[in-house]
Formats: sequence, C-alpha cells, structure tokens
Amino acid sequence: MNSPTRTWFKQHSLIAFFALSYAIAWVIWILAGILAPDLLTALILVGVWAPTVSAILLTGIISGKAGIRELLRRGLYWRVGIQWYAIVLFGIALIGAAAIAIHVALGGTVPQLTIPSGQLYILLPILYLSNIFIGGPIAEEFGWRGFALPKLQARIGALYAGLLIGVIWGLWHLPFFIFLEGASVIGNIPFVWYLPLVTAWSVMFAWIYNNTNGSVLMMILFHAAINTTLGSLGLFQITSEGARPLLLNVVLTWVVVAIIAAVFGSAQLSRKRTSVE
Repeated sequence: MNSPTRTWFKQHSLIAFFALSYAIAWVIWILAGILAPDLLTALILVGVWAPTVSAILLTGIISGKAGIRELLRRGLYWRVGIQWYAIVLFGIALIGAAAIAIHVALGGTVPQLTIPSGQLYILLPILYLSNIFIGGPIAEEFGWRGFALPKLQARIGALYAGLLIGVIWGLWHLPFFIFLEGASVIGNIPFVWYLPLVTAWSVMFAWIYNNTNGSVLMMILFHAAINTTLGSLGLFQITSEGARPLLLNVVLTWVVVAIIAAVFGSAQLSRKRTSVE
C-alpha cells in the first residue's frame, strides 16, 4: 500500500475505525432485521465482529503484520495482579448484588433468574465461558479497547476517552432496540438506561486496561462478566415491580466510576506515571 494512503489512515485511524465498525455491523443488522428477521439473532453474532475486524484491518494498513501480532498478543497477556482478576470476574456481579440488596431492603423481591437457582453453580461457569467466545467479548474488545482506547486517551485522557467510547459503543447497539428480536441480546434493558450504563462500564474498562498493562484479555473477561450478568442471568429486566433494580444498578455503577476517577485521577485512571498506549 502506498505511503500517502497509509499516512491518511494513520492520521485518521479513529474516524476510520468507528466508521468501519458502524458500517459493517449496521449493514448486517439492518438488512437482517428488514429482510430476514428470523435470522437476526444469528446475524447479530456475525455483526458484532465489526470492531475487531476493523481494528485488525486498520492495524495491518498502519503497522503491518508486526502491528497485528502485537494487537493479538495483548489478547493473551495474563500476567496481572490477582486483584484485577477478582475485579474483572466479580466486580459487576457485586455492584448488581448491592443494587438488588437495596431493592429488597426497600420492600422489593429478588429478581427471578433465567436459570434454575439450584443449578446456578453448575451452569454459571458454562454460561460465562460461552459468553467469552459467543457474542461481544472477543468480537469487540480488540477494537473498542485494544485499538481505539489507547489512541483516544493519548489525546484527551483516560476518563474522557472512556466516556466517549462508552457513548459510541452504546449507540452502536441501537439496531438491537429497533428490531425487537435483538432486545434479548442486551438483557431487554430500555435504551434510556442502557446507554448510561454502558458509558459507565466503558470508564471501568479504561481503568482496568490502564492498570493491567493494556491487557485485552482482561477486557474480554470483563466483557464476558457483563454479558453473563446482563443477558444470561437476566437480573435487571423490567418486571411488574418496575425498574427499580435496574435504576439502582445504574446509579451504583456511576458511584463506582466517580470513586475510581477521584482515587486514580481522570487523566490516566491509574497511579502509574504513564497510561498504556
């Protein structure tokens, strides 16, 4: 590829990435929703690969095979402190449990799980592992966090990068809310609450990323934990009791984000001297 083309993509890598991620996914989802709604759920799983495919394609254009190898290598980086594994695997569940506990204390009932509670210990690890490989974690995280986050936070800081990617990431899911067949994929949560929740999560992703030496593996595992809580267990679907558990979960998640920003600093969301790029 000639040098001017490579230079253009390097200078406009973020715009190209977001545009490609939207174009690939939305074309697949919208066409499927209009022409083949019976296949929409299956084709959602195809479209979610848009961020990772876009990241690999653009990395190849900008940095060649060596850049692609480095991007993929970060998906295998596991040498992080055990505390980060605890946060990644159980952080979202703890926030959710706190929201449900407050809901129950206010007179509500514990939300009904989508799987039998007696089989939870058997099925939960299976659900979690399946969520790693099916759906968003691998298909998205080499893009949103592996490619876009380090470039964007180098320009505007980690907190604002997390917030901006969160909004872009949340809006990227908009076709799921247009076509009802896709709503179950994101836990049947109304968009008005889904967007702020995703935006808060995105800051948490940036925080974890910058404290685990840019490990995309941690991003994948964290994304799978979110999908398990949000989708597979169905903990925060709106029921006859209303949306209080969901609203409490949104509020508590933002409280956690505020604490993270206050303790670790908005510039890097990390106590290290430099953020990962």
